[in-house]
Amino acid sequence: MAEKTQIEEKAENWPTDQQRATVGPDPSTAKTTGMMATDTDFGRSATTLTFKTPESSAENDETSQTEIGPMLARAERILTQGPGANDYLLVEATVRTEVDHDLEYARSRVGSPDLSPEVHARQLHQRLLAAHYGGQNIAYITDTTGVVVLAVGLDQINRLINEIPYSKRKSVVFGAPDVWW
Repeated sequence: MAEKTQIEEKAENWPTDQQRATVGPDPSTAKTTGMMATDTDFGRSATTLTFKTPESSAENDETSQTEIGPMLARAERILTQGPGANDYLLVEATVRTEVDHDLEYARSRVGSPDLSPEVHARQLHQRLLAAHYGGQNIAYITDTTGVVVLAVGLDQINRLINEIPYSKRKSVVFGAPDVWW
């Protein structure tokens, strides 16, 4: 019988999937775990990574349903009937000031005092979304009146995509606006 190499010896002592599934700070909630070896020593300096998953998906569905249900109803109303006056994001004075600064800078760079109205509207929408939802995943629509946010966060966006037919949500834009600076 040939002698075992150092890697083969370590492989024999490597935890099984069953052993890894019970390792972690709270074994009762640890459903999936993994092992990560360091670059310097395969296996000997292993670190256990624990990824927790929710205990009951039914419990999570109830929680998300209470939060997402009204969002879906609102989104469907807006996409079917059009947004009402209270659905639009409010434009604060600070946003208007920043847009004015942006447009002044653009005018100086272009060398013309006239910018198209589309430039003003696009800059206002970008600054408005950044002020309210900067750095977050959102689903929104825009029109000549302003911006209407339909969903915030990946859970809400996922439900919006899965539960509202494409024919109704063709105009929805998905994105993550820049963080307000």
